[in-house]
Amino acid sequence: MLLLFTLLSASAFATDLDAEKRRTNDGRGRMLRTYDEAVVDSTPEEVWAALSDYGQVHDIAGAVYEAGYIGEPTLEMDCERYCKIEFGGRDVYVEEHVVELHEGSYYTYEVTESEGFPLKRMFVTFGVYVNDGGETVVYNITDYKLKPSVMSGPMRGQMEASNQSSVLSYKHYVETGIGNIPADELAQMYRP
Repeated sequence: MLLLFTLLSASAFATDLDAEKRRTNDGRGRMLRTYDEAVVDSTPEEVWAALSDYGQVHDIAGAVYEAGYIGEPTLEMDCERYCKIEFGGRDVYVEEHVVELHEGSYYTYEVTESEGFPLKRMFVTFGVYVNDGGETVVYNITDYKLKPSVMSGPMRGQMEASNQSSVLSYKHYVETGIGNIPADELAQMYRP
């Protein structure tokens, strides 16, 4: 019975997620959305364990070369972290604030500070779900607006590449225990 409830809940969540992938205006103001996901040969709990190691993202994602908590070292509502990222050949510094958390499922953070990137506003969601085929899926949704706003569209390709790199980093880390693989290597391994 529990398995049936879990599968039904996962199916309902996948339907909600399909709507989420298309949404670009949710009261946060008009923003562009990018989305990517990858099937992971693992359990949802193992994927969540990697996702929820929030302050250690630099151990997983190749583009993040330094990260850490600002304040208490635990993933919870209103927690904050900083990241130093290589993005598009430049160094970017961001501070992030968790604005939504559903333990074992997903979290969303808002980028509250940005240096080295023309960001006006950004919300990022990382999560895990079980698809209709019973497979574990890790996903990343990014809603963003750059300044000036006219730059948001031309940057879509780089933002989509960032989403892909993020989900493939988590996939690879959970399946192998190895992190910090460059984005181009991950793409060749999983999406040639």
